[in-house]
Amino acid sequence: MPTPQQLIYLSTELTDSVKSINAIVAKQELPYDEETRELSTSAARLAVLANAIGQAGLSALAHEIREAMGELNSQVKSAKERSRKSMT
Repeated sequence: MPTPQQLIYLSTELTDSVKSINAIVAKQELPYDEETRELSTSAARLAVLANAIGQAGLSALAHEIREAMGELNSQVKSAKERSRKSMT
């Protein structure tokens, strides 16, 4: 299973590929031939997938952060309780 950071990296790489494809398509004369239309359609599909992968990565990363914050809050609470007990 890829890490959230790997998903975000993959999304960025795919997005860069989409930009490159779109640059190629933009240089073609209108009306587009069948090959250029297919390339443009493929770029659009790839962009949708890149976005979904990026969103999944961000969601997973947010989940990890929430878990880490919960652990940190528990540790702080325990430390405060130990501190109070040692003062009495």
